[in-house]
Amino acid sequence: MEKLTLPNIRKLFIPDPGYTMYDGDLKGADAQVVAWEVGDEDLKEAFRQKLKIHIKNGTDLWGKEVMYSKDPKGKTEPYYTRVKRGVHLTNYGGTTATLAKKCDLTIPEADKFQADWFSLHPKIKEWHEKTTFDLQTKGRTENKFGYSIDWFDRYSNRLRNQALAWTPQSTTAHVVEEAMILINQAFESEAAMIKLKRHFNFLLQVHDSLVFQIKYAYVQPIMMRINELLNSIIVPYDDPLIIPWGIKRGRKSWGECAETSWEEVCGIKTGETVH
Repeated sequence: MEKLTLPNIRKLFIPDPGYTMYDGDLKGADAQVVAWEVGDEDLKEAFRQKLKIHIKNGTDLWGKEVMYSKDPKGKTEPYYTRVKRGVHLTNYGGTTATLAKKCDLTIPEADKFQADWFSLHPKIKEWHEKTTFDLQTKGRTENKFGYSIDWFDRYSNRLRNQALAWTPQSTTAHVVEEAMILINQAFESEAAMIKLKRHFNFLLQVHDSLVFQIKYAYVQPIMMRINELLNSIIVPYDDPLIIPWGIKRGRKSWGECAETSWEEVCGIKTGETVH
C-alpha cells in the first residue's frame, strides 16, 4: 500500500507583516502530572533535574548499552520510540496487545515491558487501581485544581482508561487556560503592558500550547513578562508542580516555527532585543 504523505497544515497559519509568530508549549506536561499525581519520587526527581525522560526510562528498562548503542545521545531506535510510546500507553491503561501493535513487539515482549515498568514504578499501578475503585464507587474523577467529571457509563476498561487520561489532560488544559487569563490580565491592568497591548495577539490554543504573534520591535519586554507569568502557574499538589514551557518562533508560518530558548527571545544572554 502506498504511504500517504499529508501536508503540514500549520503552514497555512502565517503571522501578520512585521510580526513574529511564537508557539509556547508545556514540556512533557501529561507525564509530569502523572508523576506528581501518583507520587513517584524517582520520576519527579528526573523532571526536576531536567533529564531527557524517554532516555532515562529506556535506560532503566533496557540499560545504557541498549539506549546508547547506535546513538551517542541515547536515542537508539527502535528503543527510543518504543519507550516513548510504550510508557505513555501503559500509564493510560493500554493493553499488552495494543502495546505490541503500536511498538512492534511480540505479546511476550509487551507483557515484559509493562511488568518491568510497573516494577520500577509501582505507584502508577496503584493509581490505576485507585481510579478503578473511584469509578466503581463514586463514578467520578478529579484533578488538583478542583475540577471533576462524572462518568455515567457502566464500568469497563475503556472507561477506566478515559478516566486515567482525564486527570493529566484536564490539568494540562487548565494550566494553559490560566496562562491565557494571566497574560490577558497583564495587558489590561499593568501600565507597562497596557502600552504594549496593540503589538500582541493571541492566535490559537492547542491543548498544551499557545500560539501568538508579537511585533518585531516589542518582543523583548513582552516576552520577559510572559515568561514570568507562565512560570508563576502552580499545580497545587502537596509538593507543588510548575510545568516548564518551551518556546518556538518563526516569521514564515506556524508550521515553520523553530525551537529556541526563553533566554534568547527575552534577550537575557546579549541584552539585546531579538526578533
